[in-house]
Parts: sequence; structure tokens; C-alpha cells
Amino acid sequence: MAMDSIDTPSSPSQSQYQIGHPRHFYLAVDRLQFKMQTLVDLLDLVGRRPCLPIVVCCSTRDDLDSLCSSLSPLPFISSSALYSDLAEDERALVLEKFSQVTTRWNQISHAGAENEDDIGKDDRSHMIIVTDACLPLLTSGESPLNAHLLINYELPAKKV
Repeated sequence: MAMDSIDTPSSPSQSQYQIGHPRHFYLAVDRLQFKMQTLVDLLDLVGRRPCLPIVVCCSTRDDLDSLCSSLSPLPFISSSALYSDLAEDERALVLEKFSQVTTRWNQISHAGAENEDDIGKDDRSHMIIVTDACLPLLTSGESPLNAHLLINYELPAKKV
């Protein structure tokens, strides 16, 4: 499982990372049957941050269905799936909602800790689960997903 974190450094010990540059992590899971539980545990932890925009990318429709089933019960995260056969208006709605969460995340993270009272009950993190084939199409005018956490359920076949 590979993850890209696009958050800015939050402590002096992380100063070796340049602001705005993604950090890459790889979690080695030695048995396939533990892979899903590892992802659920990880998302249960990071998903408690308000309005965190998360993208989980997988390779197949079967993996997408399995991920949706396993991740939907997480109480701190709302989730949507981008299926290849999703109607154009539904796809636009999913992408617009994600864009709104990203905007809210930017507002919260720039406001800092002094405005934690402004965080509402509906400020759950939001996750889009998607296959590589369903990522936004820049050529058709769709905006890229500005996720602050990108998790590749499998290692990507191609380097982007």
C-alpha cells in the first residue's frame, strides 16, 4: 500500500521536507488478508481530522466494490465511489462535493487551532474511492482531485 501525504510539515522535526512537496510512504503488509484491515485501521485514525480530503485508488472494479463495502462503516469519514458507469451528472456531483470538502479543509488548516470551535458536526473527512480508469479527465475539463491524502491500494503500474 502506498500513500502520498500532501500536507505541509507541522513540526520542526519534519523541516527536512519542503513545504508543498508530497511525502511518500509505503506500508508493507506481509499477508494479503491483512491488507484491508491495515487500510481500515489507517483511515480510522487519519479520518478523525475534520474535512480531510482523501482519495483511495485501486486497480479493479472488484477492489473498488470491496473497499466501498469495508470502508463505508467508518464513522468519521463520508465516502463516495467513482464507478466507470456512473452517470455524468452523478460524477459531477461527487467531484463537486469533494471540491467543497477540499475548500473547507483549506479554510480549517489556514485558520489554525484558534478556530476549532468553528468545526461543525458535519465536517467529517471525505473520501473518494476510485479506480485508475475513473480518475478525473483533465482533457474533458474536469479539475484534478486535490486530495491531501492519496492512498494507492496497490502500487501503481505506471509512475505519474
